[in-house]
Amino acid sequence: MANNDVKTCPHDCTRCTMMQQILCAAQFSRMNTESMRNLEERLELMDDKLKKLVGDNGGVFNPMADEEDEAMP
Repeated sequence: MANNDVKTCPHDCTRCTMMQQILCAAQFSRMNTESMRNLEERLELMDDKLKKLVGDNGGVFNPMADEEDEAMP
């Protein structure tokens, strides 16, 4: 059986009850918290990658340097 009592958001909080407004505010707060946590994790990953890129003091990567160091006794 389909439930015909399903309500949709009117996008006008003044048309909703105080309890509905509290529920929506709590849900939006939870979604924002999760979103901020995900963004923080992404920023930390980007920060780690940036530190690795800048960690060589801006020098140019030389693929032959490793081979030359290993070849020299």
